[in-house]
Amino acid sequence: MRKGCRVWGNAERLPEEGFSRIRRELPFEVVEFSKGSLNIEHEAWSVDPAMVEQAAEAIARELAPTGFGQIDLIDHNEDFILRFSIEPGAVKSRKTGIDDLLG
Repeated sequence: MRKGCRVWGNAERLPEEGFSRIRRELPFEVVEFSKGSLNIEHEAWSVDPAMVEQAAEAIARELAPTGFGQIDLIDHNEDFILRFSIEPGAVKSRKTGIDDLLG
């Protein structure tokens, strides 16, 4: 059985100046930004969900009014998926067991 954690996500309609303000708040291995699109990826043995939520909140602060995004954390150690849905100024999260998705 696979162990460890994986984070990936994207955001659309993130202004370049907004990205510049939050870049240091995105502690992921891969952070790519081009023409208003942000992509992130990260793999580690353990990932603190609060760290991912803080990154999602930073993105939400800077999105354009029509912007949107999401970040997913898959934790194979604890068998859950945590999705952060991102809108301008707001983040919603939903946690689901991996077995619930596959069963």
